[in-house]
Amino acid sequence: AYFFLGHLVSQTRYLSEWAAIVLVFAFVYMVVLVTLQNFKARDPLLRLALFALLMAGPTLAAIGAVTPHEPLRLLVVPLCFAAHLLFWVLALKIAWQELTDKTLDFSGEFSFWGKKKDDDEESQRQGDERPEQWNPAPCQETSESAEKRRCAAACNSQAAAGASREEAQRSVSDHWPTDDDEFADKASSTSVYIRQTVRCTVFISGALWFAMFLWAAVVCWVEPLFAMKQEVEVPLVAGPAVDMEVLWPSPLFRPTTIACAGIRVFAADGFRVFELFPTIGSRSALPAEEVPCGLERPIVGLTAFCDLASSSSAAAAPGLCRPMALVRGAGNASAVNEVVECGPGGARPLLQDSKPAGLVAAFPQGSAEDPQRLVSAREGELVQFVASADGWAPEWNLGAVPFFTPGAAGNVEATAQARSLQTLAVDGRWLLPPGLGPIASGCAWDKANAIVLPAGSSSSAASTPRLVRVALPPSGSSK
Repeated sequence: AYFFLGHLVSQTRYLSEWAAIVLVFAFVYMVVLVTLQNFKARDPLLRLALFALLMAGPTLAAIGAVTPHEPLRLLVVPLCFAAHLLFWVLALKIAWQELTDKTLDFSGEFSFWGKKKDDDEESQRQGDERPEQWNPAPCQETSESAEKRRCAAACNSQAAAGASREEAQRSVSDHWPTDDDEFADKASSTSVYIRQTVRCTVFISGALWFAMFLWAAVVCWVEPLFAMKQEVEVPLVAGPAVDMEVLWPSPLFRPTTIACAGIRVFAADGFRVFELFPTIGSRSALPAEEVPCGLERPIVGLTAFCDLASSSSAAAAPGLCRPMALVRGAGNASAVNEVVECGPGGARPLLQDSKPAGLVAAFPQGSAEDPQRLVSAREGELVQFVASADGWAPEWNLGAVPFFTPGAAGNVEATAQARSLQTLAVDGRWLLPPGLGPIASGCAWDKANAIVLPAGSSSSAASTPRLVRVALPPSGSSK
């Protein structure tokens, strides 16, 4: 049942919770029938608990394998292993109490064929009362004495032969293998061996399920609690929040996402990409400029990167930092997601990616020889891609990151995180100022500041978009 369900899930076949339960039940029913014939517990409550646990384990496993609800999955997976563990504990109890010498030893009150010896003795008595199968005819006496002597001798000889034959037949029919002392010793030693083997096998099975239960409990229960505790124990308050002076391309422009590359800032409204020039130090704000990207489909996400020579220079040439837009694949395209590099790069698909991505972020290059990399977020999961001749090839599945779950930005307490590019470990976590409200998008401007786009400024037609710079206090070694 587990193999069949795992094969369907690994093939990305859709199964609801009820469909998976019905599928597993077809296999579990056969296992229950076999168990009914092997576990002869005398206590009916013990038998009922045994069968309930036997069915509970696969049922919980089926729910945990297909459910889209992460809290439910974290709950039922350890309970599945716990149900199997309790099943084998009860099985060990039955094997210890019910599997005794009385049920395995045939040298006691039971005969070789499983009948009580009293019944066999009764059958033997009934056999003794049967009429004689050999009844020699009486000899005819004559008047001559010689004839009388010969007839008597023949009669005695025939009678003795018949008695010997009958006694031999009776001794053979009345002798059973269980009557031998050697059989009693052999049966006793065999019963002990069988009992010890069964108990040892059940104990080892229970120990294996106990080890798997501990692993599942640590992964699904203990580690999330420690992760939540660590995230709650080290919150830093970011701030102050400063509204940046920006000359938007139009009063009607409503940005939905922003991206940073060094001190360069880009914004998109779902259709076009603009570079923003906010006030920086002594430099006054400049009008926004549209970046030609040749887009044909709506923009889902936005990121930006700078060539290695210009990533640390504020006065770098404008063409060395470019935005990249995440768009959905065309109707007849094999790729679900495409990344369009504004400039000479063009559109390149995210290869082998069947889930729609919601976010994309480019990695800064460590050296000129390093290939370009980016990471995409979809359904709370991160995947790292590397540039290839055919597009962006998946390099590593970075696993589930609840921070990137869709809708997480709408929390009452908006937060920002810094993670290591090498291990994805949290290097810093900050609580954003409460006046910002939900955040639509954001990016790291430099090591000490982040730029955020409040969600209200992009959804209301009556409000002017806001671009807010938030100071991030030092926390660990954020990279």
